[in-house]
Amino acid sequence: MNVYGPHQDQHAVYSGVVPIMLNKIARNESPVINGDGSQAYDFVYVRDVARANVLALASEVTDEFFNVGTGVQTTVRELCDSVLRLKDSALQVAYRPYSDDDNRRLVKNRIGDTRKASELMGFMAEYTLEDGLEALIDWRIEEGIDKR
Repeated sequence: MNVYGPHQDQHAVYSGVVPIMLNKIARNESPVINGDGSQAYDFVYVRDVARANVLALASEVTDEFFNVGTGVQTTVRELCDSVLRLKDSALQVAYRPYSDDDNRRLVKNRIGDTRKASELMGFMAEYTLEDGLEALIDWRIEEGIDKR
């Protein structure tokens, strides 16, 4: 799962794909996708992750491991298209092939199975990708990181 949201380091090189894309668009630069954009992940908004932690603390369940996510597969291309649409940007995506020594090319799908978290803790993600991205964009505007 890829967690994103407010207070995530918005400028670190390894901060995550969402703030990296938003930072590029804020600088009026084309977002870059490594590979063809078909790699898919489970993007989960930080408030859902925080809520899952609270549910875990309140739960009677012990010594268990849970996938905390949305259970929804989103390709990096779909993510980028959503970010560009929400930012009302006409920028075009730049695709860059992975180098042969870049191990990120090996991870093509990372989607969580959230059934156990739902059954044992009552956790279900409440934020859709679009809702989470809108909330993050609004936060970035409030913080002066982005402009509308």
